[in-house]
Amino acid sequence: MGRHKTAAVSLPAPAVSAGITVVMAVIYLGIVVRQHQHVSARAVFIACFLVLVAGLFAASFRVEGPLQRAALLTGAANALVAVGFLGLFSIGLPLLIAAGVAMPSVARALTDAPRPWGPTIAATAALAAVAVIIVGLLAT
Repeated sequence: MGRHKTAAVSLPAPAVSAGITVVMAVIYLGIVVRQHQHVSARAVFIACFLVLVAGLFAASFRVEGPLQRAALLTGAANALVAVGFLGLFSIGLPLLIAAGVAMPSVARALTDAPRPWGPTIAATAALAAVAVIIVGLLAT
């Protein structure tokens, strides 16, 4: 009798990162409610921002162009790194892990992008992610 080989189903890394991000948004709201008995505007912004980042990961599956895919993946991963460092003592570590899981896909997308645009996409996505976070935190 031989061993039966089963086909392993693997999820793409951005899907795993999106799942971790949504779970951490829910956990974050749970932590805030448990500590403060109400949800502040800042907590809602962070949770919505994390869901938006998960949406960027999901949208990267739907786009056809390598330039758009690289921009979506890079923006989402950079946003997770930024929020992960800001929330390092509460929800940051899982977000940094989610960003690390997505980085090989980001690197692959940047190499698939047309040649002179890879570094420009990465820099623009990083600046845009940090700008959205800063504006959102200052506004709440």
